[in-house]
Order: sequence, then structure tokens, then C-alpha cells
Amino acid sequence: MKNETVIESEGKKDEYPITLEFQTSTFRVLIKLKTNYQLDLTGSNFHDLVGFDKVILKDVENYGSRMPNLSQDTEMLNIHCDLVNTSLVDGVDTDVIYSFSTPILKLSYSFTMEPWRVTFNPVNKNTISRIRIYNRW
Repeated sequence: MKNETVIESEGKKDEYPITLEFQTSTFRVLIKLKTNYQLDLTGSNFHDLVGFDKVILKDVENYGSRMPNLSQDTEMLNIHCDLVNTSLVDGVDTDVIYSFSTPILKLSYSFTMEPWRVTFNPVNKNTISRIRIYNRW
């Protein structure tokens, strides 16, 4: 959105008439509009992505009425391990050792997840001096 709405002025700092900010204290999105600007959220499902109703925003500061749904409930959390490279995900060799859907999780709550089926993959090192396990959305 920034690239599409940027106002460039020679010798001046770029100006952005529409900005989106995530408010960590409320888990809501704040959309700020410069004077004489509005944002029409009625023509697509973008409103749902950022936690707003289907409305035309006209105020300087507009807070979403609900939490954003950026993943549209389709995201997967992939747990990676750098000791593995023979795990298959969608037919491609990867380092993913476990994958699960995120809609079952509650935002900002810790969780414990145990796989229903355990798969063993060969380790790609002869000597293990360190291991890295991480997630990537």
C-alpha cells in the first residue's frame, strides 16, 4: 500500500497518506489517513485481513473492530531442524520436522503440540556440535 500511495517531493521526505500500524496492546490495526483522504474497504476482502468491517474510512485515525486475520486461517507453522534435509513437504526435500495448522491456536497464548505420528529422518551430519530448531511462518 505504501508503494501505491507514496507522495514523492523533490528535496523533501516521502509522504504516505495512508498508513497501517499494528497495536500490540490491543491486537488491532490502526489505519491513519491524511486530511482529505479516505480508504474504501467495501470492494474486496481486505477489510477482513486487517480486522475492519466493510466500510469507507474517513477519520484521521481508524481502529479495527476485531483482530486482523492475515492468514485467512490457512497458515501452517513449520518447525525446522538443520540436522535434517530429507523431509518431504509438497514433494520437495526440506528441513521441516513437523508442520501444523495455526487456526487451532489462540493468539498470544503459549501452546504445546505433540505430533500424532512420529517420522524418523536420517541426520545429515556425522558429528553434532550444535543444532538449530526454529519456526518460519
